Amino acid sequence: MSAGTIRPLDPALAREAHDWTSTDRRSKANFAYYARKALRSHPDCVTGQVDL
Repeated sequence: MSAGTIRPLDPALAREAHDWTSTDRRSKANFAYYARKALRSHPDCVTGQVDL
């Protein structure tokens, strides 16, 4: 699958993107997103009870 021509990336922009993805704030937001998603799908996961 082709997405187009690969072009060079400005090193300053690459560093900014790298630094942002490595921040504590982003990690916490990412965890919170997936935790909410898991709780919506499996609300019983917090109670410790599993209905079989």
